[in-house]
Order: sequence, then C-alpha cells, then structure tokens
Amino acid sequence: MRHTIVLETCKTKETQNLTDISGNIDTNEISHTDPDGVAEAFANHFENIYTPSNDNLFDNSFQKCIEERFIEIFSLNKERPSNVPGGDIDVNEIDKIVHNLKYRKAPGEDAITNEHIRYGGKIVLNFLVKERFPNLQQQSFQSGLGCITASFNLQETISHYLELGSNVYVSFLDTSQAFDTVWRHGLLVKLHGLGIQGKFWSIINECHTDTNSAIIVNQKQSRWFPVLQGVRQGGVLSSLLYLVYIDELIVLLEACCWNAGI
Repeated sequence: MRHTIVLETCKTKETQNLTDISGNIDTNEISHTDPDGVAEAFANHFENIYTPSNDNLFDNSFQKCIEERFIEIFSLNKERPSNVPGGDIDVNEIDKIVHNLKYRKAPGEDAITNEHIRYGGKIVLNFLVKERFPNLQQQSFQSGLGCITASFNLQETISHYLELGSNVYVSFLDTSQAFDTVWRHGLLVKLHGLGIQGKFWSIINECHTDTNSAIIVNQKQSRWFPVLQGVRQGGVLSSLLYLVYIDELIVLLEACCWNAGI
C-alpha cells in the first residue's frame, strides 16, 4: 500500500526546542495530529519504501543468478579468516574519520549523536576500533568532483560535437529513492568482484542484514519495521557503497555502442 504523506510543522518564536514541534500528517485521507499517530504513519510509509516490490520488467533469470552467486560468496567468506585490507584498523585512522563526521544528524535509539563521538575524545574512539574503480566518468561522492564538474564535462562534450556538425542526443536518467532501494545482495556480489572479501565483506554484509527502523516524533516512537533493501541511512560507507552499485552502469553504457558514450 502506498501512502501520500503531507507533513506540516510549526514552531513558536519563544522556543527553539525540536521536541516542541507540532505536526499534522495525512495518509489515505486519515489525518494524524498526535505524535504516536504521526510516527506510525511515517513507519508505514518507510516500510513500503524499504520493501522490495515485484517488478515484471526485472530480469528474473539475472536475479536468480546473482542470488545464487551471493550464497556462494557468503559461504566462502565465512570460511576465509582474512583481515581487513591494509591490516587492522587503529585508533588514529578512526580519529581522522570521526573528525569528518557531520553535525546535526539524527541519532539512533541510543541517542548518541555525531557530536558525542566527535567530542568524546580517545575514550570513545577506543570503542569504535578500515580493477579501476570508480569509472573515470563518475563524478559523484568523490573529493573535488560533483555536479559542477559533471555539468562542465557535459557542456564541453556537446559543444565539441556541435562544432563538428554532428547531431547530439542527450538522455538523462534519474533514480527515485536511490539509496533506499539498493538491491543488497547485488551490491555485495559487486563488492566481492572488486576484491572485498573475508572479514571486511562479512562486516558489510552484517551491517545490512536483519536491519530494522523506527520513527520518533516528539519523543514518541513508532513500531519497528524491517528494512529489506537500501544502504544504511547516514552510514559512513553508504555513499561509497552506492557508488559501487551504480558504477558498472557507466561501463556498460560506454561499451554498448561504438557511436554512443557517456
């Protein structure tokens, strides 16, 4: 069941406390004004997003092949006690990552925010004890690259071929709810193909197995619902994992036709 959600929030001038926010949410012509009802409505909405849908256009034989390959890789990595690539992760490496954590991100059920970790010092850090990829055309989730460099490359390419008198056809692809709909077993098979194996592969698999989520509104928590697809919200590795997931698309598009490119 799909829910169309409209959330209205208001906050008085006298308060800056997020717990004082009041809201109204409408789902399927039912209006929820209390925090419990709003939280449950959001839980229903996100459970729908995180549950894989049956798509008649999906290649079922390909899906079966990948699922069988995932089972083989899962069994192989259970038997292979290899360490994380580059050796064990030490506190100094984690310290560098912690100082890059973003502020004002929602905490988990333990209420520990990134601010707690950043300013918790070495004591907290001690409890936290890391083929060509990506494609050269990939502009996302990398230092120094982004929308501006992608736009520049596109404009320069179009201008070049127009100057040569060629016809130029441009197609744009937008993925809806991209991070939330990643096929996890497909991602893990891709990671194995890139050389991520042993304990490191198993850690990533465990982080995306039997995951559940809940919604908190004004300190009222919804029921827990299963998250069956997608990378972890706010995960340090999530953007990189999505990059792994989509990178092969560029490779296939480059190789599909001699007079087409990306």
